[in-house]
Amino acid sequence: MLVDKEQWLLGSKEVNVVILVSIKEDKEALSETKATEASRRRVRSLLIDFGSTKGKVLHMKEVQGEDEDIKEDFNEVVSDRGMYQEIRDMIDPDDWIGPLNVSLEVWERGPSGPQRQGERTQIIPKTDTAAPVIKITDLFPGSYYENLQDFDASRTREMDLDRFGHHLKQARKEVARDRALDFLRPWDD
Repeated sequence: MLVDKEQWLLGSKEVNVVILVSIKEDKEALSETKATEASRRRVRSLLIDFGSTKGKVLHMKEVQGEDEDIKEDFNEVVSDRGMYQEIRDMIDPDDWIGPLNVSLEVWERGPSGPQRQGERTQIIPKTDTAAPVIKITDLFPGSYYENLQDFDASRTREMDLDRFGHHLKQARKEVARDRALDFLRPWDD
């Protein structure tokens, strides 16, 4: 990513700013969550109610309790839109994706090459870090200025970190749903 940042800022006269976003999943915390009886019980319930025969055959032993002997008399669950919505509503994202650590850096073209604008900004977990400010001149190449009505080169906008964080949390839920579906209803190879 750092190389890409330099290529964009040095190789293109129309790019004035590059925003690098780092998203890291805590897979160790995910493993710890998956090892809990509560998580295994939730996943087992989903597997029994919504799993395909292949999903049940592949995964039932890893989620059944120590004292359980779940019979391998599996009925195929019919796949329809309602089922997928139920799965989405019932999953606990923490069973499928670890906590995220998300930060971003804003890089701009400087007199002697790319330079970072301010410090790295932490998005998740949320901190009191100041939001980066983006200049309108970062968004439009100089060749566009004359075509924009009432262009004011001094305009700036603070990034809405709460909104960005909200979208990331929604995306985390979607990734959790996708992982759950891959587990519950794996595709045939």
